[in-house]
Amino acid sequence: MIPSELRQREKADRARGSIIVVRNMHERKALMYRLASGFVVLPGGFGTLDELMEIATWNQLSLVTKPIVFEPSDRPSPSPQNATSSPLRHLVS
Repeated sequence: MIPSELRQREKADRARGSIIVVRNMHERKALMYRLASGFVVLPGGFGTLDELMEIATWNQLSLVTKPIVFEPSDRPSPSPQNATSSPLRHLVS
């Protein structure tokens, strides 16, 4: 699932499997949330953190409830595990 403006830059046409092209990041997040039964957070950058925070916020507000699992890594990334204090601390095992 990729926004149309990132399709060429990210070489999405080379990806295996099916590709869903959406208009923008907001549409991408909404569609991902609708289609998912839960979320696995892999090491990533600020985009990953943005998506995690939105999903965690929706769960916290009880708009929906879907599990969030963090995949551990030795690579540092901007994630709640690296924060000194975070409202997501209780989600990290």
